[in-house]
Amino acid sequence: MPIEPGDSTRAKEIGQAGGQRSAQARRRLVLEDVERELPRLTSIEAAKARLEKLSDWGAAGLLAGTVLHGAVRAVEVWLRLHDHELDVGRIKLLEARIAELDAERSERPDWRLP
Repeated sequence: MPIEPGDSTRAKEIGQAGGQRSAQARRRLVLEDVERELPRLTSIEAAKARLEKLSDWGAAGLLAGTVLHGAVRAVEVWLRLHDHELDVGRIKLLEARIAELDAERSERPDWRLP
């Protein structure tokens, strides 16, 4: 919307908005920002929220591409470790069940596989 001659209020609003955008473009993230705004990687939902925040920061130019890539990669690695821990838990349950079935089988000598 153009500024009408003599509309100093509108000119001031536009100037302030431009200044705010300029300041935001120069803003740098510091450790306190990251600790406060990025969720800890404690669940899949937290990982999703972290990726969303990182995406927002990257799109806003608050993170360099290499930093953004490294941060996203850290989430990727955490997800793999999380999956690994779930798999280990499942394997332990299966091993326990196999031990139970072996014990049952040894108690019944007449039990045979079909």
